[in-house]
Amino acid sequence: MPKKKLFQHNNNEDYTEFLTEKQMMEKIREIVKNNLSNDKVLTIPIVKQYLMSEHYEEFRKKQYDKLEFIYKDIWYRYKFYGFLEKDEFGYSFEEFFDLVYDNTDKKFNLEHILDNDEMTLEVFHELGLKNEL
Repeated sequence: MPKKKLFQHNNNEDYTEFLTEKQMMEKIREIVKNNLSNDKVLTIPIVKQYLMSEHYEEFRKKQYDKLEFIYKDIWYRYKFYGFLEKDEFGYSFEEFFDLVYDNTDKKFNLEHILDNDEMTLEVFHELGLKNEL
């Protein structure tokens, strides 16, 4: 993704203000933080995809072992009945996990945007927040 140039409004008496790249990023991050909302952010496809992948990874870290235990336990008890009959070795857990994930309520953590400079800049540009600098 090509870098986008940012112009800084000068607010000092002599109309000069020099910011390091780090200071500029902090200022942009603060502006984005003040304007973050699910409605606005989820309209940007690349940001939505990023938040979805982060949510999936968090869900996977928290729930994978629990769901695997449930599936293997049920499979071991009832493997000769119904749809589990076709899963001879208990390998359909991944399909079960994806089914559970697809049917969960997804609340995205918008802090992930602020942790990633590329996503912060994407939101900054897509929402047209340059005037707030």
